[in-house]
Amino acid sequence: MITSHSPQGGKDTPLTKTDMYGLEIWEGTLPIIDMGGLHGPHRADTIKHLANACQHYGGFMLKNHGISEKLLGDIMSTAREFFHLPEEERMKLYSPDPTSLIRLATGFKDEKQNVFVSRESLKFHAHPIEKIRESMAYKSLILQGGCFRVLCSC
Repeated sequence: MITSHSPQGGKDTPLTKTDMYGLEIWEGTLPIIDMGGLHGPHRADTIKHLANACQHYGGFMLKNHGISEKLLGDIMSTAREFFHLPEEERMKLYSPDPTSLIRLATGFKDEKQNVFVSRESLKFHAHPIEKIRESMAYKSLILQGGCFRVLCSC
């Protein structure tokens, strides 16, 4: 269980709880899956937790995934740098094609509400990894730091 310590010397406050499927939930939002369980006698339970998280929550967070805090920090820093680039630079990666290996998405039209939801995101299709490596070789991105190292280490 993950807890938050009170600076006033009070008791630790739990930030996670266990739900009816046996999943550890972070502050009532998403299940936390311990990837360390995939490499031991609890493999089947871990896989069941992954399935339950996807089926009942639509996603999950990971712990014990093997990616260092430094590398995660580098990735977040690189993402911030990318989204602080001038729009003209970011738009070089824009593509309306959802199958583009690397693309900037700027939002989507909600047909039901008849509104455009504006939200920039940079998407990577990481399979097969060889195609990403090839495409990144000729793209002049600042993303050559943390993100590329994670993709290549998989």
